[in-house]
Amino acid sequence: GKLVALRLSDSYNVNGIVRDASSVESFFEGRDNINLFQVDLLDEMKGEGSTLAPALQKANAIVICTGTTAFPTKAWSRSGETDIAGDVLKA
Repeated sequence: GKLVALRLSDSYNVNGIVRDASSVESFFEGRDNINLFQVDLLDEMKGEGSTLAPALQKANAIVICTGTTAFPTKAWSRSGETDIAGDVLKA
């Protein structure tokens, strides 16, 4: 998600929804058009959160970048046992 937000910020204002803002703030240093919102989606789903709505205000689009790594790893394999990086890079 960091690379996507970085590229989008070349042309757009970006609101990033993160679990821990302190873990990515330095990556976006100097990008004034990237705003990070620390959100616990589990709390939001239970109706106990109030941090998601402000992050989505005035949004024209939503790009979801969860559940994978930026580069091919064993995490891309359905079983997690095989390394498919070579196959992906060949494609």
